[in-house]
Amino acid sequence: LVGMEYASDDFEMKAFDAALPLLFGQGAVAGFTDLLAGKEGGNGYAVCQAEIEAEGKPLCSGLLHWFGRRAKSGAITIVVPPGEPVATRAALPKNMAKLDLGDPAFEIWSDKPDDARALMTDAFRAYLSGLAAADPVYAYFARNNAFLLARSPPAFEPENPPADREARLRAIFDGAAAAFRTAAPFREFVV
Repeated sequence: LVGMEYASDDFEMKAFDAALPLLFGQGAVAGFTDLLAGKEGGNGYAVCQAEIEAEGKPLCSGLLHWFGRRAKSGAITIVVPPGEPVATRAALPKNMAKLDLGDPAFEIWSDKPDDARALMTDAFRAYLSGLAAADPVYAYFARNNAFLLARSPPAFEPENPPADREARLRAIFDGAAAAFRTAAPFREFVV
């Protein structure tokens, strides 16, 4: 990553606003900490800790990866765990259709099914299935943004953070390096 920057908790992920209700339903709210952002291959990239909740109840937490992209298609496509609550499906626009690509680990919904099929190659679905084998996976794809929310690898904030600021930042960056390695194939498929 070029020019990587860190923010502990004073930032927003505005691009995630459109993805949030589609992935988690109306009324879901997200909180973010420990943002690492930069550019790779001319496209923006960021990863941060995300906590998603609705009505005061936790729904999901993990690492949220954002990739800037320049897709030719304006399709909106989401990937959610199978059998997501009805509230999430109720939040989907009427033109979103479920694609049956034979993946038991997740469901794919899109407003342009043909474009979604082109994106969801066998190799990409195998990668997502590998992630979903450990934990639920949520993904969102639009013309300029792609998000991946997964709990694997574990959070890059250590459970018992060192008191020393430099040691804490080193632990965060080391954990983030593992997160970048996990998300690298995702980037290759969506950028």
